[in-house]
Amino acid sequence: MEKLLPEQLQHLWQSVVAQEFTTDEFSGMQERLTDEYRATRKQDLLLSGHQDLQGSLLGEIGRYEGCADVVELQRRCQNAVANVRQEWQEYVNSEDPHSVEQFYEASQAMLYGLMWWHTLSEDASPLAYVTALRFAQQWGCRHYLDFGSGVGSGAILFAAIDSR
Repeated sequence: MEKLLPEQLQHLWQSVVAQEFTTDEFSGMQERLTDEYRATRKQDLLLSGHQDLQGSLLGEIGRYEGCADVVELQRRCQNAVANVRQEWQEYVNSEDPHSVEQFYEASQAMLYGLMWWHTLSEDASPLAYVTALRFAQQWGCRHYLDFGSGVGSGAILFAAIDSR
């Protein structure tokens, strides 16, 4: 059974610790391995007419929000963390569960933050979805639960499981 990315990286790092590879060599190998996962993610999430994941996701949120200004959309995404914090402070009473629920149902900043996270621009952790997909394929899994589900990119990725 093929080793999943975390196992491969752990093995490679052990080689660095054993001084078989330098950290620069490790970084190059890590980049090549994560590029494979990025390609899988891009293949499944890229909308027709787009060449890059960031542009595709900005286009998707733009259609949803009715905004064609890509620069404005990117600004909203990049400022989302600060805006979520501000919205939370303004509208949420943490002792009132209903206000917390309302926050997650109504927050526009949260939507932008989640979409930006999936572009992989600042963080590669969404590649964990590809790890889960490959695990599911290796073990013949047919069902999954994406608790929380965010903006649904996990569902999109897993929907293609039968076509692989």
